[in-house]
Amino acid sequence: MLCMEVTVIENLPNITPGMDTEISKEFQKILTKQGIKFELNSKVSLIEDNGTNVKIEYLDNIKNESKNLVVDKALMAVGVRSVGAAKRGGCEAWGVGCSPPSSRR
Repeated sequence: MLCMEVTVIENLPNITPGMDTEISKEFQKILTKQGIKFELNSKVSLIEDNGTNVKIEYLDNIKNESKNLVVDKALMAVGVRSVGAAKRGGCEAWGVGCSPPSSRR
């Protein structure tokens, strides 16, 4: 078990796109047994940090239902094909800086 609550909000129907579906389902089962919660087929629409906590609003794409989550910390991971693609409408639109992989340490 983890020493904290973890919720993954994923826009896709599985947690590891590009991986074999059955392996992905088994991996999710392992993580669920460790206490990680999953909100699949859900799209984040707002992340608001008020200094004390973070409010996350997301849409359940299947039920077409808006949901809220208030957490202490939020970690956002997005898949982009290149830094150029991120700069055109990804990272900078969210107020997050982007740097080429070679400059990261």
